[in-house]
Amino acid sequence: MTPRLVKRRSFAACCLGTVPVLRLTGQEAPHGAGRTLAREKRLSARVEIVAFEEGGRFLGAPDVRAFESEDHRNLASKFHSGVAEDIPFGAYRLEARLVAHTSDVGYVPVYGPRVTVVVGLAVGYELPLYPMVLQGRVIGPAPPHRSFVKLTGIYNSRSMESAIGPDGGFSFAGVSHGSFVLLVIGEGGILAGRTVTIPYTGPPLTIEMGRDCTMCSQ
Repeated sequence: MTPRLVKRRSFAACCLGTVPVLRLTGQEAPHGAGRTLAREKRLSARVEIVAFEEGGRFLGAPDVRAFESEDHRNLASKFHSGVAEDIPFGAYRLEARLVAHTSDVGYVPVYGPRVTVVVGLAVGYELPLYPMVLQGRVIGPAPPHRSFVKLTGIYNSRSMESAIGPDGGFSFAGVSHGSFVLLVIGEGGILAGRTVTIPYTGPPLTIEMGRDCTMCSQ
C-alpha cells in the first residue's frame, strides 16, 4: 500500500464520519429522521393583507404592526406593501392599522400557498360615552327552539350573538361602525338573514323569516 493510497482512505473515512447518511427505508432510517426532514422542508405561504373601510371603501395595503406566531415571533417586518413571502404555516395574531383609522386585531390561519387577509379599518372617531346598541325583531313564522341572531362584520372580523326573546326581539350592545350581516341561526343552519349598516338610522329593524334568502340552508 502506497502512502498516497493511505491518505485517500483516511480522507474518505474522515468524511464518512462527519456526513450523516439518511436511508429512505422506514426500518433503516434513524429515529426522528422523518421529523427532521419535515422541519427542513417546512411549508410556507405568500400572505397578502388588504384593508377596507368598514363601510366598504378599499384602502389598499395597511401598516402591519404585528404578525405574531404561536411561539411569539413577530414577522411584521417581512411585509412590504401588504405582501410577505415565505411565511411558515401556522396561526398568527395580526394587528394592522392606517393613519386616521382605528386598528384591527385578529387571528389568521396560514395553511395554503397563497393567503389573502381582509381587515376592516374604521375612520378614527371619538368613542361615545355609552356603548351603541342595535335592537331589532325577528318576524314571520317563529324560529325553531335554540335559534339565535348573529351579527358578523363584512369587512372586519367582529362577531356577536344575541338570544331571541319570546316576542322575537334581539339586542346587541357595544356594536361598532360598519357594514354587517344579521343572521338567524338554528340547529339546521342559517334560517334568515339581511345586511345592516351601523349606526342604523332606518325604520324599526326586522329580520323576516320565510323570505327568499340565498345564504340560508336548504
